[in-house]
Amino acid sequence: MRKNIYINGRQGKLESILFEPDERNAGKGSFLFLPGVPGTDKNDDLAEMLCFDGYRVLCLSFSGTCGSEGIYSLEHALEDAETAYSYLSALDPGGVSVFGHSMGGFIAAHTAAAHPGTRSLILMFPCDIGRLPIWDDESIMTSYIVKDFLDSHASFLSGVSSEQLISEIYLNSKSFSLVNLAPALSRIPTLMIGGSRDRYAPPRLNCAPLYDSLSSISGSKVVYREFETGHYGADCRGLISIAISDFLRGC
Repeated sequence: MRKNIYINGRQGKLESILFEPDERNAGKGSFLFLPGVPGTDKNDDLAEMLCFDGYRVLCLSFSGTCGSEGIYSLEHALEDAETAYSYLSALDPGGVSVFGHSMGGFIAAHTAAAHPGTRSLILMFPCDIGRLPIWDDESIMTSYIVKDFLDSHASFLSGVSSEQLISEIYLNSKSFSLVNLAPALSRIPTLMIGGSRDRYAPPRLNCAPLYDSLSSISGSKVVYREFETGHYGADCRGLISIAISDFLRGC
């Protein structure tokens, strides 16, 4: 069952979609779904797949986006994810998993790192936005593409310009970087999905640094899958679904 709900956030009501599994299949826990920059795919198909498999799934809209109140910023998005995580924890004390796509992958990794009891973490085409200043030197084309993407999608964000968002990233680049989360994430089963044709979040710049850091930590449970696809995986949704199902069966 799919229904629209509102959660009380720090800036006002957060619009969300809640997928409730059939009672005969329920009991596998909850998933928090975190989208990328508004105006892009929310991955409802994957949410419905997980719901069919027995998971409760909450798809969150961050403050200042879609129908959620408030002003958008990455700090606010991190706060919103924490609010939604707490909401799901109250519904399902047995455990919460986190899924994030693109910029939502950045939020998802930080959210999971703050909760050592997170059951699993899935990062699909994650954007390690804290490394933006590094890309200025390592891959100026990627830096340009990401900044242009933020500029072209700023109209979907309430109360913030692309210049303000980029400034926030540079000011917080060290704390935002996902590599610094590796010690905390090493205790959480993690699936990273990259796309070899991803122009917005190339795996070598976004997945590889975190994957290498996690792999170097004894006992970490990280899996990396790469598909020949772009940032939205439009031409391999079935393969992505299978990869996620296989990963969760092994958790």
